[in-house]
This record gives sequence, C-alpha cells and structure tokens, in this order.
Amino acid sequence: MLNVINAGGSKVILDFSGVAVISSSFADEFIGKLVVKYGFFNFQSIITLQGMNPVIQGILHRSVAQRMMNSLQENS
Repeated sequence: MLNVINAGGSKVILDFSGVAVISSSFADEFIGKLVVKYGFFNFQSIITLQGMNPVIQGILHRSVAQRMMNSLQENS
C-alpha cells in the first residue's frame, strides 16, 4: 500500500462491499497508522473508503480516533 501511495498519481480505493466485519486490529494497524502517517486531510485526498456498513464504520471510527489520540499524547 505504501508503495502505491508513494508512487503518487492515482487515488487508492478501499472497497468494503460484501465485507460484514473487520477486526479492530486491522482498522488500527492499517487505516489508523495511515491516517497518523499522512494526516487526516492528506489521507482523505489519497485514499477513498467505500462500501462500509455501519459496523465497519463504527470500528474504523473508534480505531482511528484512538490511534490519533495516542499519537497526540506521544508527541506532547
């Protein structure tokens, strides 16, 4: 994923259509770390998350929020 992002030029689409649930560790280690690495607004400009059901949205929301909070605490 990092190679694709760093190569630039195209937007990455992560499509969760047909996925019932994801683990919080996946959400944190994959999405959360990318949000912290690139920043929230840059993340949104290079990666599109689509096809998420409410369960996946909730897991991603909590995992990313917690990862960002931990990052802020570590950097203060």
